[in-house]
Amino acid sequence: MSATPGGSPKIKPVYIIALVILVFVLSFVGHIQYLHGPEHHFSVWGVLYATTLFFFLHHADPEPHNTLILIAELLAMFLFLAGIFAFVFKGLRKTWLLQRIKKQYKGHVVILHLSKLTKQIAIMLAKAGYKVIAIEPHADNHFIEAVEKAGVIVLLGEHGIDSHILADARLQVAATCIIAHDNDEVNMALASQVAQFKKAHVSNADS
Repeated sequence: MSATPGGSPKIKPVYIIALVILVFVLSFVGHIQYLHGPEHHFSVWGVLYATTLFFFLHHADPEPHNTLILIAELLAMFLFLAGIFAFVFKGLRKTWLLQRIKKQYKGHVVILHLSKLTKQIAIMLAKAGYKVIAIEPHADNHFIEAVEKAGVIVLLGEHGIDSHILADARLQVAATCIIAHDNDEVNMALASQVAQFKKAHVSNADS
């Protein structure tokens, strides 16, 4: 698990997959050892079902039948609690970021989409003392960590880039907006969207 400055704790997906596989392997081996003998019946589907329930802390035996099953239950519990923590932390961090933007950001720079070019621009502006907000629709964009380390706030557009996330970034009071997607058609569409957003807020301010 790692965390970027101001960023959320992150566990690489490969580690999660490896731990899930390890839980099932330990559980299967443990149940094979426990159910060995003519008086017991080993069922693959039964063990698969029981192991799946480990991840929901369901039917966890306070006195596991052997050490391997105990380890499997503990690993499953860790993954379950880590998932809850990540979910809660994500929500709290987003609320904190939006409050911070609302109170401290005006005359800032908004960047739509993180690419190799906009990553360099964002880092350069942040190091020069500018307040920068980047809006990125894809949570797995590998440029996010680099710009967050430089002090850039990254807002994830879970539903794409729409008026709601533009408002979250306070685009209406930003000094400038940088659009540099690899696709020119996307750039044109975003430019039109930004223009409409600004126009709507100017109209609301005048009325």
